[in-house]
Amino acid sequence: MIKFNKLILKTLAFSSVLTPFALVSCIESDYTKNKLKIPQGFKYIPKDYNSAEAKTSEILESILNQQFKNNDVAKTNFLKSQEDTKKLLSEFKELSKTYKFEKSNENAEKLRSFYSQNWLFLLKNIDNFQWKYTNWWTFPSIGEARHSETFLEKISSQIIPDNYRFINNYWESLTVGDESPESPDDVFYLKKDKMIVRVFITRNKKSVKKLIFDKFILFPRARNERIAVKLISDSVHNAIIHGNQDGYDTFENDVIKNYSYPALGLLLTKENDEN
Repeated sequence: MIKFNKLILKTLAFSSVLTPFALVSCIESDYTKNKLKIPQGFKYIPKDYNSAEAKTSEILESILNQQFKNNDVAKTNFLKSQEDTKKLLSEFKELSKTYKFEKSNENAEKLRSFYSQNWLFLLKNIDNFQWKYTNWWTFPSIGEARHSETFLEKISSQIIPDNYRFINNYWESLTVGDESPESPDDVFYLKKDKMIVRVFITRNKKSVKKLIFDKFILFPRARNERIAVKLISDSVHNAIIHGNQDGYDTFENDVIKNYSYPALGLLLTKENDEN
C-alpha cells in the first residue's frame, strides 16, 4: 500500500511539471487548427487585430517614405525629434495659447510652422487637438473663371461652425491629388471624419524634403463622413491649376450640394476652447 501511494505521488509530481508544456502545446495546436480552417489564399487575422490602427500606421509610413525616401539618416533624426511627446505637447500648448490671445497672421504662421516640423507628432496625437474655424473655403478668381455671386453671398452668410474635436487618432485615407503632377510640389489629401487635410511635400533634390500643411478643410454640416476626396481634388485641379470654370461650377454644384459649405481652420489644443 505504501509503495502504491509513493507511485501516485511521483506520478502527480511528474504531471505538474508537464502541465505548462502541455498548455503551450494546446495553444499552439489550437492556433494551427485555426489557421488550417482558413481557406487557402486568406490571411490569418488575430482576434485583437485593429484594422483602423493598421490603416493609420500604413498611412504614416507612406508619408515618411514619400518625404525621406532613401535618406535614412534624415528619417532617423526626424523620428527621434518626435519621441518626446510631453515636450512637444507643452510647446504646442504655448503656441495655441498665444494664438487664442492674439489671432494674428504671425501667430498663425508659428502654428503652421510647428505643424510642418512636427507632423508625425500631430497626426499620431490628433485626439489632443481641435479644429477651430478661421474662414470659409473659396477659390481665388483666375482670369475669367470665378465663383458665382450667388455662391459668394450664400457662403458669407453661413453661421460660423463650432470647434471640432477628434475622439481618436485614426486616419482613414491618404490620396494623391489629381493636381499633383502639374504642381510644383507633391500634393496629398488626408481624410479623417469630416475633415480633409491638403498636404504638400516639396520636391527638393539636393536637400531634405519638407511636409507642409496647406489646408485643414472641415465640412461641418455634411450629412455623413463619406466625403469623396476625388471630387474635391478634381475641383481644385480644374479651377486652380487650369483656371477652368468647370472647376468652380463643380465645387458649387456638386461639392456643396453633397457636403454643404467647407470651412478652413487651424488645429489648437482643447482647453479654453471658448476663445
